[in-house]
Amino acid sequence: MTAIHPALLPRNVSKLRSSFQPFARRAMAARSWIVFSPAMLAQLTGEEALGMLPVIYATLDPSFIPSPEILDVLPVTDPPTPVPAAEHSMAAISFLSSISSNPLFPRDTFVNLWPRVWQWARFLQLYSDCSATAARADAFYRPVCGILRDFTQHSPTQQIITKTSDIRQVFCTSWKVLVQGFGLDDPSTRLSAIGSCLRGLAIIIRTMKSTTDGDQLSEVLEGCDGSLEVFSSIVIQTVSLCGKHSHTPGSLSSFAGVLMLLDHIYTESPDTLDYMRYGGIISALVSSLDITAVQSSPHPLGLTTLLQLLSASPGYPWVLEAVRAGFLDHVVSTGVRIGSGQVPDLDHFLGLLGTVLPLSLVSCRVVVAMKEAFSRLEAQTRHVNFTRSTLYAKWNDLKALVHERARVLEVWEASGRESFLGCYNLKCDKVDKKQKFRRCSVCNTAAYCSRECQRVDWIDGHRDDCLVFLRGHCEFSSIGLTYRETSFLHALVAADYQRLRLGILRDMITFISTNPNTQFYLCFDYTGSGAVQLTISPLPQLDTPHPHPARVARSGGLLVMHIIRIPHGTPKGTPRSSYMMWPLRATNSRLYEGLVHIARMVGGGLGDAEMRSRLLHLIRETEKDGDYRECHL
Repeated sequence: MTAIHPALLPRNVSKLRSSFQPFARRAMAARSWIVFSPAMLAQLTGEEALGMLPVIYATLDPSFIPSPEILDVLPVTDPPTPVPAAEHSMAAISFLSSISSNPLFPRDTFVNLWPRVWQWARFLQLYSDCSATAARADAFYRPVCGILRDFTQHSPTQQIITKTSDIRQVFCTSWKVLVQGFGLDDPSTRLSAIGSCLRGLAIIIRTMKSTTDGDQLSEVLEGCDGSLEVFSSIVIQTVSLCGKHSHTPGSLSSFAGVLMLLDHIYTESPDTLDYMRYGGIISALVSSLDITAVQSSPHPLGLTTLLQLLSASPGYPWVLEAVRAGFLDHVVSTGVRIGSGQVPDLDHFLGLLGTVLPLSLVSCRVVVAMKEAFSRLEAQTRHVNFTRSTLYAKWNDLKALVHERARVLEVWEASGRESFLGCYNLKCDKVDKKQKFRRCSVCNTAAYCSRECQRVDWIDGHRDDCLVFLRGHCEFSSIGLTYRETSFLHALVAADYQRLRLGILRDMITFISTNPNTQFYLCFDYTGSGAVQLTISPLPQLDTPHPHPARVARSGGLLVMHIIRIPHGTPKGTPRSSYMMWPLRATNSRLYEGLVHIARMVGGGLGDAEMRSRLLHLIRETEKDGDYRECHL
């Protein structure tokens, strides 16, 4: 049993001025705080206030904790009927919180005080919850949060706190009750109580992270009926309430509290945030970002959490939700504040504008949403303070990329979303509209213009390749793009190929001349923050069991391997990407054979100007009869 610290013994009231000492002794004898008014306590100096420690210790005697059954028989009144012992202990805890950060406070007393504080806290939690009033909850959780902040700085007390059973569950239960009862009283008081409760919960989780091996999330969930769905719902409701009541003083503390909790939960269980994404947390968070501007805070909150949410694989759906919720509007308003000197430069905004947002523009839905946002915000972006901000250059880069992709989308839409295919039977030269072909019913990848072509290709190798194609199709379906987005990506790659075709063919000649008899592939890389990047590499470097490379090698120039690399989120700061093999199918091999011929001449000393001239002549001759066509499979 821990010995009682001398500062908690009755004789320590002698530190109080003589006029206070009779009141202190009377309070200790009655285990009651009622003899002290706030005005009396306000007269105490910092050192004198420590003379109240014996009174606090006596008032928090756990033997005076009422039975929980008393709460079941309390009459329902407005305001709620008080329980004297509970009110006295709440007052004592509140005063303890006000002096626990005093540099003169004997921190060794924490070891004796915490068990009493927590035993009362278990009852006071029920007491504040059953009253359904935020004022009583705020009166309890605000000081308890302060006590936790100070007590966890003392190593021996920290060890005791980490061994306290159900501590996270108690805080989480009250948080749930406060959120579910929103609207029953003053929003400011209720939001303040929610903020105190959440900060306390975050302090506990942070403290326990380095001292316990158990699953903290499971105990938090116990406070939410043991359900991840309920927990996620409470988080999202809290964030939404903060955004809805952004002008209310308590919204900032609640928002900060829920962000602290999310940060700790993210490091322990990233999958929990995945669950919340599908519940709508991104829209709720975006709608709450303006709290700091409304309340003139120089430190914007929520961007780190938003970046974590948007960076998760596959990325595109989350960015789409953020843009539709008005994130770009928030970027502009923050840029104006940066330009006027109200807030410092924000690296997170630069990161979002320079990486996460442009990477998502392989999705046509994101392109449409961003284009609409840029059009709507055109006038605001001409604000002089926005043009002065560090966001302005990144904004214009993103805007240019959006309009470039939007033009591709408009042309594709105007053509009736027309797309082409080539017959997978390499002995057939047909390239036509996609509707003229039928897919293999097993792999849903290989396409044929006739049953005869399907039969021939089955004999020539599709019999062995079919299941491999099927696995590749299943992997592609996990990327997160819808059917329309995949079709747009085909159109985007085709447009970029046509726009850059002359340079691509020149690079192919250069590669063939320096790497004779080596098959190659062309990579369309969309994982950069700007336009597509193109590279040519030896085909054997792919090192894949997929049948496409082997088909390209035996096609005799009818196929050229094109690899499409698209972003797949940047979870925990690590960029991920997905690869798709879309070979370029030609109706004949004349162009490829001509490139090989020019490459041999380059090896013999052909200059750049002559190479360009011969290449342009080759393109004209190949395409003059109109029977040469190309498309991606």
